[in-house]
Amino acid sequence: MDPRISKQRSALVLDQPFFGALSLRLKVVEDPSCKTFWTDGESLGYNPAYLAGLNDLETRGILAHEILHVANGHCWRQGDRDPGLWNDACDYAINPIVYDAGMQLPKGGLFDARFRGKSAEEIYGILAQEKRQKEKQQGKGKQDGGKPDAQPGQKPGDTPGGSSPPQSANGANTPSATPEPGASPEAAPSCGEVRQYKADDKSQKEADWKVAVLQAAKAAKMRGGLGGSLEGMVQLAVEPVVDWRAILQRFAQESSPTD
Repeated sequence: MDPRISKQRSALVLDQPFFGALSLRLKVVEDPSCKTFWTDGESLGYNPAYLAGLNDLETRGILAHEILHVANGHCWRQGDRDPGLWNDACDYAINPIVYDAGMQLPKGGLFDARFRGKSAEEIYGILAQEKRQKEKQQGKGKQDGGKPDAQPGQKPGDTPGGSSPPQSANGANTPSATPEPGASPEAAPSCGEVRQYKADDKSQKEADWKVAVLQAAKAAKMRGGLGGSLEGMVQLAVEPVVDWRAILQRFAQESSPTD
């Protein structure tokens, strides 16, 4: 393990007990093949070249970022969703919590005030819809000779503005935790990738992490280190999730016992 990661993990244990307790559950591995950092719920991988370009506060923030991926169950819930878009949705969901905890992330981290307090599934639905609309507009533009439609109040020949929503930067209260203006998913790589846990004991691993999240939250609360954003996240993370598909299938079978 790189000594800088060991140092910042120790700093989390002392200063951010919720993150510190959970960070000790992840095995840190050096992985030059990845772009930045990643976690799959069991390990935390990092690219040493990327780590070398970070300062100590950014390193600490990325560790918290990766911990939140697992604490929120992102490593188990991707399903058949697009991996890249799912990763962006997860980043939008947890980055405000990192900033609210008074930590930093590298410049260009995904942040949008529209998504504050939303789950990764909600954000994924919005991003997927916006992506479809963008592709539809691009296809229409090609059919019209490559000229985009004029926006309201825009004269023909004017340069159109960007269609993506502006990135907000009104995250935390402390200057050190103010997020940099976010970048679009195509402009910069995620500072931490979420990978799906693939071992056969997935259900057990997920249950173990829910217990660990509750224990870490109680310990942090006793020390006064559990903010409102974290407390709300913990409540959502440990709630039992019922698959609506299974309920609908059972209802259909009970309503129509024969073909």
